[in-house]
Amino acid sequence: MPTDLSSEEDYRKWIKADEMARCYILASMSSVLQHQHQAMVTASDMMLNLKELFGHQDRAARQVAMKKLMTTTMAEGTPVRDHVLKMIGHLNEIEILGGEMDADTQCDIILQSLPKSFEQFRLNYNMNKLNLTLAGLLTELVSAEGKLGQSEEAEKLLRQPKRLYDPETSGWTQEMIPGLHEAITTYCDKRCSSKLEGTISP
Repeated sequence: MPTDLSSEEDYRKWIKADEMARCYILASMSSVLQHQHQAMVTASDMMLNLKELFGHQDRAARQVAMKKLMTTTMAEGTPVRDHVLKMIGHLNEIEILGGEMDADTQCDIILQSLPKSFEQFRLNYNMNKLNLTLAGLLTELVSAEGKLGQSEEAEKLLRQPKRLYDPETSGWTQEMIPGLHEAITTYCDKRCSSKLEGTISP
């Protein structure tokens, strides 16, 4: 019973609220548990007894949830949004089971579960000492994923074979050019007004 009830009216309100809580707790129990708890005076007494009876189950379930959290890693090439939402689900499960973890630790665990392609993001996060919520971290990771995708596409384009105009044959020839600099060098050596097709402009 609370000790800060300053008036009889407050006491009556507390009695009514506690009785309602007892009814809800009893209604959610099996008949065996109802028989064990119906004689208890307050809802707090019921909750304490239930914790003694089943508290160890929460601990075991929390350990299972923690193991899932620490062993979950993101596979390279899969959507980062799906992975982070899955990790947040594990964190929420741990919190419901009574586990406590500060926001920085939660973000650190998620960052460590990311693949090698996010290594630069991790470095920037640590060097800039960012302080993000889980929602903020998700937004930043999705943005970084988009930039990584653009960079990979640009690299693929540079590795593709380029078609070059050959003034000697007055036709187009296809050569394997490993990068932009090699393409420009070839173009300059020919010393003509040839045009480059594809991703490289004269």
